[in-house]
Amino acid sequence: MKKKKTIKINFKYFGGYFDPNDNLFTNLLKKDYNVIIDREQPDYVFYSVYDGKRPIESKTFGKSGRKIEEYFPGLYRLLREIYYFKKERWKMPVLKGNFVKIFYTNENCRPDMGKCDWAFTYEYDEDLKNPRHLRLPSYKFDYAPGYEVIKNKETNIEKIKKEKIKFCNFVYSNSVPFRNKFFKKLNKYKKVESCGTCYNNMGQILPGLRRLMGEDYKPGLNKPKDFLNKFKFTIAFENSSYPGYNTDKILEPMTVNSIPIFWGNPLVQRDFNEKSFLNYHKFEREVKKTIPIILFKIPIINILTKKYMQRITFKKLIKRIIEIDNDDKLYEEYLKQPWYNDNKPSKYVDDKVIRKRLKQIFG
Repeated sequence: MKKKKTIKINFKYFGGYFDPNDNLFTNLLKKDYNVIIDREQPDYVFYSVYDGKRPIESKTFGKSGRKIEEYFPGLYRLLREIYYFKKERWKMPVLKGNFVKIFYTNENCRPDMGKCDWAFTYEYDEDLKNPRHLRLPSYKFDYAPGYEVIKNKETNIEKIKKEKIKFCNFVYSNSVPFRNKFFKKLNKYKKVESCGTCYNNMGQILPGLRRLMGEDYKPGLNKPKDFLNKFKFTIAFENSSYPGYNTDKILEPMTVNSIPIFWGNPLVQRDFNEKSFLNYHKFEREVKKTIPIILFKIPIINILTKKYMQRITFKKLIKRIIEIDNDDKLYEEYLKQPWYNDNKPSKYVDDKVIRKRLKQIFG
């Protein structure tokens, strides 16, 4: 047996839940190398965005920030929007040292390939076109193997239907105005149950939602399956929208056959079968076709046009949700659809592809 090459690696600026000894990178590297976690003199360093300089915290506004956020959430959001005007909410840290720098992010942060040697981010390689970059969506990084939600031919539709005794859920801790607005509009049709800290209407925080409460988050254990499993639909809106930006929000409901209502990655159809879930961006594209392009180019008018497009998109999306909710055959059509295109995981989550890139990096 060929002796494995020894490599010394380290991880910096990953989230508090992160385990250097047990994660996608380390586990794949162990298949081909003798891996040593060396915090003092590593030859390779994986790094992310949690460097402690994130400005999207209430402490940005001083000691009174927490109180403003707690007692005057509207004022806090206004201050935050003013602070962020023309600023990126996440920035790629500058890492200094005599080692190979490998950047990874699961946040909506643009990679600067001039500041790192290699990168794994949500950007699509076919669009970014950089040989040192590989698309690695966070739903792959955060979810343990086995969450590929491949549907088999024996999927019991009747069993799934019997399990869905509730309409829709909304489980969030971060307050995002766009997402909140959709929740309020859909809630007018039928109660959307919220058990997170944002717009909670159940009277309690569901036990086990550790990720949402920031406590001991473990990949693959975000929202209790037995909770999501009761709902026909799940609002799966990201915190922000950008091509390629996909967290596990869309994947979690898929694991229990709760139809995701998604917003975030405008190109999500590259990853998942658009016929299996409700994609805000698909409805938006259809609405946009009916609006003269010139209206998006005129100052001030373009803002009003986007507001109008959003309002009509919400209206059409909710209309479709209501149709599915009241038409058993239509609902079954969605349930029968595979989550992935051709019922095969995309190349973006293929271990062989990721492993091949790691071999390029580590030799």
